[in-house]
Amino acid sequence: MKINQKSIETLMVLSSEMISNAKMGDTAETLSSATFIFALFKDHYNFFGGENYINRDRFVLADSSLSALYYSAMNMFGFDIAGIDLRNYCCLGSKTPFSPNPKITEGVDLYSGSSGEGISGAVGLALASVALAEKFNAQKFNIINNYTFCLCNDISLMNGMAQEAISLAGTLKISRLILLCNQTRTTKDGILEETCRDNLKKKFKAMGWNVIVTNGQSYTWSSLAIARAKRSSKPTLIIFKTKAGYQSLYEGNSVLHTRVLNQFEVEKMKADYSLNGSFNVSNDVKQFCMRTRRRLKVEYQKWERQVVLFQNTHPELAQQLNAFYEKPKISFYKSLKGKMEQADNLLEANQMILNHISMIRPCIMGGSFDLANITKSHIIDSLFLRENYRGKDIAFGGRKIAIGNICNGISSYFNSPCYVSGLLGLAQNLLSSIRISAISKLPIQYIFTHDSILSEKLGLTYTPVEQLAQLRNIPNLTIFRPADCMELLACHSYAYESEEPNAIILSTKQLPLLLKTDYEQVKKGAYVYECDNNPSCVIYASGSELHLAIELKDLLNKSGFAVMLVSVPSFELFNKQPEKYKESILMPSIKNRFAIEFSNDNSWRYFIGDYGMFFGIKDFIPCGTSEDLTKLNGLTTKDIFKLIKNKISENKSLN
Repeated sequence: MKINQKSIETLMVLSSEMISNAKMGDTAETLSSATFIFALFKDHYNFFGGENYINRDRFVLADSSLSALYYSAMNMFGFDIAGIDLRNYCCLGSKTPFSPNPKITEGVDLYSGSSGEGISGAVGLALASVALAEKFNAQKFNIINNYTFCLCNDISLMNGMAQEAISLAGTLKISRLILLCNQTRTTKDGILEETCRDNLKKKFKAMGWNVIVTNGQSYTWSSLAIARAKRSSKPTLIIFKTKAGYQSLYEGNSVLHTRVLNQFEVEKMKADYSLNGSFNVSNDVKQFCMRTRRRLKVEYQKWERQVVLFQNTHPELAQQLNAFYEKPKISFYKSLKGKMEQADNLLEANQMILNHISMIRPCIMGGSFDLANITKSHIIDSLFLRENYRGKDIAFGGRKIAIGNICNGISSYFNSPCYVSGLLGLAQNLLSSIRISAISKLPIQYIFTHDSILSEKLGLTYTPVEQLAQLRNIPNLTIFRPADCMELLACHSYAYESEEPNAIILSTKQLPLLLKTDYEQVKKGAYVYECDNNPSCVIYASGSELHLAIELKDLLNKSGFAVMLVSVPSFELFNKQPEKYKESILMPSIKNRFAIEFSNDNSWRYFIGDYGMFFGIKDFIPCGTSEDLTKLNGLTTKDIFKLIKNKISENKSLN
């Protein structure tokens, strides 16, 4: 038997054993993909050098159901995954979770997510690569020339996020991006034609892609197809025609998409292939696979020598490359305080801050979903286009589903920050991407504007109601809702130092600088903005509603009530503070506690307790002016003042 074929059969058995043992995974896709994935790892995928080698190739799964195949290939080709890790597939604390995660498993480039989401991440990785190559490659020195490979199938290509990303890659002509599509013509629910009749070849060519069709069950043809794809100046889709559940009892049937092989069927497969042991790779197969690692080590050493020559002949460019991902220390307060005092509103101030950071950190990229002129969250005069890979602000157009995960891919390329902007009322389009950012702890900054009913005439579609509650419930995501430009500056200062994702929520109203904003205290998430002696009530507020709360305090003072007013720019930062500080803000000894935020987020109960009053939004909002909508919802200053006054009087009489 040829060693190539024995290696492929070993890969099929290992993967099937993992799925059978864990009772998780897609055996139909795994068996049919094994041949061309082995060809990729053996002949084309440059994985040597580890995460610090910026020119290594990247590999992504379009979804997690093929992770057993991925881990098995990694084991065979010398990654830090042993037989015991394969046996512990999907177990708590193992190196081999169902969804590959770079924070857990060395060698994994990107968290895959659910069906099709990995494709958009792969587009982001490839985009970052061509951007870096455009900036730093010099004549005779292709320091950056790596490929991004993504394993997908008929099912994942139906995904809306994937389709948006594929369209963008074709539009921008992102080369060195190769989708490896396993075409079995089956889905988990049956025959593909029952759910999708797309002509992939014509569809992808229409979107600017190169398309190759080959026999995915032939090692030779698979390797030749990948070699052809690597020579293309366009992104490439390789359609590998295969049979679901290849060489199993269920070959050609969709049943193994959702059913695992039992122990008897796995043992029969081993016997058919003359393979022995459990989770075992024979010495001849292991040695054959390790030749690839030795070859890649030689290529890596050649690249290192080329880098030395590059540094000698282009010292200035080499220095820029070394500094590209560095994070210099910035005093936001000293550098930008004066500009904040001149800004007309939070959107304009945010643009100043974003562009200032961009000048200091050249690696920053991002974009908006066709709203840059409205949200003002973009790098000025730096559009990333097909004709200009040196730009920083990517022309995403209306692709509001894929934008977040494309930026996850860009950020993952070398752990660099990215920004994504749009309207808060449309934040739900980004929730799956934000979730991936949070799971992967990527430094993505989501900038959402038009944050409440005070952003006029947005109507039912765009006016946010539930979005703040949704975002605040995502772990590892810090939400900032600043009340003025100085609070915004402090939020950016904290976010700059953080290595985790965050979301800045901005009002479109012209909010004057507040006289008593405490720049340093903002970073604690909540601070006493103003406090009378012996306060009889506490009012908590965030964002533009703090200005309303200041008006309320004046009215209450005139009525003889002493007030403690608290600004709450970030729940998440406040929750990180020591208990003693929290107690000084929560003031449990004061019974009359009130919160004002034009959302439906019941998290405010943490501040006001079970007996406090929350002034927020209870239903979707029709189109109208801010004055009309605050009146309609009983949220004018006078309305809230009456309710607070009555509540204080009521509690006083009860005492």
